[in-house]
Amino acid sequence: MKTSRVLGVIAFALLCAACGANSGEPAPSGTATEPPMAFAMTNAETGNAVLAYLRSSDGTLANVASSPTGGTGVGHGLENQGALALSHDGRFLYVVNPGSNDLSVFRISGTDLQLANRVPSGGTLPVSVVEWSGIVYVLNRNATSDPSSGPTIQGFRVSDSGALSAIPGSAMRLRAASTNAAQIGISPDGRWLVVTERGIDQVDLIPLSADHIPGPVRAVPSAGHGPFGFAFSDTLRLYIAESAAGTTSAYDLDVEGAPSVLSAALPTQQRATCWLAISPDNQWVYVTNTASRSISSYRISQDGSLRLVASIAATTAAPPVDVIVDTAGAHLSVLTTDGSIETFLIDRSLGSLTSLQTVSSLPAGANGLTGN
Repeated sequence: MKTSRVLGVIAFALLCAACGANSGEPAPSGTATEPPMAFAMTNAETGNAVLAYLRSSDGTLANVASSPTGGTGVGHGLENQGALALSHDGRFLYVVNPGSNDLSVFRISGTDLQLANRVPSGGTLPVSVVEWSGIVYVLNRNATSDPSSGPTIQGFRVSDSGALSAIPGSAMRLRAASTNAAQIGISPDGRWLVVTERGIDQVDLIPLSADHIPGPVRAVPSAGHGPFGFAFSDTLRLYIAESAAGTTSAYDLDVEGAPSVLSAALPTQQRATCWLAISPDNQWVYVTNTASRSISSYRISQDGSLRLVASIAATTAAPPVDVIVDTAGAHLSVLTTDGSIETFLIDRSLGSLTSLQTVSSLPAGANGLTGN
């Protein structure tokens, strides 16, 4: 790894107190995967692997599988959300390999994972992946091995067997210089790609054609500093955690992709607000505050705006990073920088969190969290 990249990681860690250990795409709504599972990746330099956890009826997790991706990790935080993505039909799991610059696909059968495909990611240091109706997009932090080069995206179609094929015309370089791009997502209607570019306080909205080819980038200034992890509700409402000032913002997108701000940089009163998940009933937004070792909760109002309910809804033993809510809306799990997954019981009427379980023994550089 080049010295400049290492220095960049250290600088961010000092600013955000380990806010770069990673994230996973918030749990997709309505997946068909049975039984309920959670997934993380080891992110090991010697060989990346997926760690699979079975969620019992009481919400606790038990490790049931460790499956090599065939690629490699980097062994440290990636300053991202969405390193793993579960397909909305629950059949496939997509995992970035940031050390070998590729993307792995697993077929899911019960609690078993079978490696189906591994393809180049179309750039260097892939950090985030998303799936929508058989279309997959990956975000690469850099276009080349030069860590100062700008972010790129690449689109794929997935076959019934899990094989990925690059979509012609889908490769796009978003910027010439590095912007610390953090996450890629697809809007619920499949018409827009969204990329957060934390280093320049910008959110990119990219139209997708009927053939899923990206059009010109619409650059939108972020309402808060350091746009990081995000999620859509089941409408075209977008919620983004902002790491630099410990805030969260809400947006509404019209049919043309034009955003209007519903809540601008609403403070958590905590530090390093980086990762975000939405409850499946679209009532609650949870964000992890890495430097404060806490989780905050917001209530989503009928108009889509946010109201801070608990600056500290829960505390964690180590700095929290990735966060997911299960599709039942009953349990929240968070990955921490010491290699643990802490799980909390959710009071669905109050949004409050009660500590339930801590699973340890993940590698300290473990990255990403997704599930159903």
